[in-house]
Amino acid sequence: MIQEEQLKSRSGNQCEMCASGTGLKTYVLPQTPAGIKDDAVYLCGKCLVQVEKQEEPDHAHWQCLGTAMWSEAPAVQVLAWRMLSRMRPWRSTSSTFTLTTSPSLSLSLTRSTRSFEIWGMCTM
Repeated sequence: MIQEEQLKSRSGNQCEMCASGTGLKTYVLPQTPAGIKDDAVYLCGKCLVQVEKQEEPDHAHWQCLGTAMWSEAPAVQVLAWRMLSRMRPWRSTSSTFTLTTSPSLSLSLTRSTRSFEIWGMCTM
């Protein structure tokens, strides 16, 4: 397991999901294959309680997944994917969930049709 000092250094002493600097704690990813050393993420209190399913995900708060999923840390990428998967529209109470990954790309998921649309532009 990665040490807390390494997490602080890697994260810049902020939440690796939403970049908050308050109430930071180490979260060890469950179901990590043996031999994987990067199995922890530094999370704020709000992210932690939602990751641990103590609260329902606040979709507005999790807009940060658009940035977190591009982290260089595999544990952050895995957690971002798990949270995004948990918030699929048919598991959500809202009718539409939109994730903006960059100014030119947006992923919109609609509960009623269980469909998705990707809006984006390629720039060279």
